[in-house]
Amino acid sequence: ALFVRLVVFSSPPTPPAAKSADVLGSSKVTIAPRNSAFYDSEAIHLDEEEVTYYHEEQVTNSGTMDIQIDIPSGDYSVAIYHDLNADKQLNKNMFGIPKEPYGFSNNVMGMFGPPSFEEAKIEFPKTNRIIINLR
Repeated sequence: ALFVRLVVFSSPPTPPAAKSADVLGSSKVTIAPRNSAFYDSEAIHLDEEEVTYYHEEQVTNSGTMDIQIDIPSGDYSVAIYHDLNADKQLNKNMFGIPKEPYGFSNNVMGMFGPPSFEEAKIEFPKTNRIIINLR
């Protein structure tokens, strides 16, 4: 199994569509889906219609989250975003820049767009634990 740790550095405001809950007596936190997509080739890299493996989990908007995914051996890129308004898409501003927290395997970011498959590629099971920082 591949072990993935997601780290969220900021706590964006709670959007109207998201649910809220009290966590250990703290202030309200956003609970919304965090979506993970795994791609096994450059040909389908970041193609929302051709995801090799997909994982969705309801999580809070700050701190860390650990997931474990059972996948066969191979090369993968991983793209993750926190769907704060639960609309099942990564919302972007008018310049195409994501408005919701997101990240990629190897914590790579493209200069003028998303990273390539080669930049984000991990070799599983050689790499069996990754940490992705959501921005």
